[in-house]
Amino acid sequence: MEHLLKMKEIFSQYFNWHYQRVEFLGNFISSIIRSRSVNMQKVAENIEGSAKVESNYRRIQRLFEKQEIDYDMWSVNPHGNHP
Repeated sequence: MEHLLKMKEIFSQYFNWHYQRVEFLGNFISSIIRSRSVNMQKVAENIEGSAKVESNYRRIQRLFEKQEIDYDMWSVNPHGNHP
């Protein structure tokens, strides 16, 4: 759970989002790694917390449908610098 707090701290520096959305983003990324899949159903099954899988799946959908994401910021530069 400590890794989720660290991700929340880091993401808060880059995203001007509500703290719960930032927290969910960290949990979402962590669950992608744990599930070893980008299949949203499998990812929803691996999200930490007491919510039902269906609720997690819907939260993933809302993250992408209602949030504008700057994909340039997410790009990876092989030299370690951000664009």
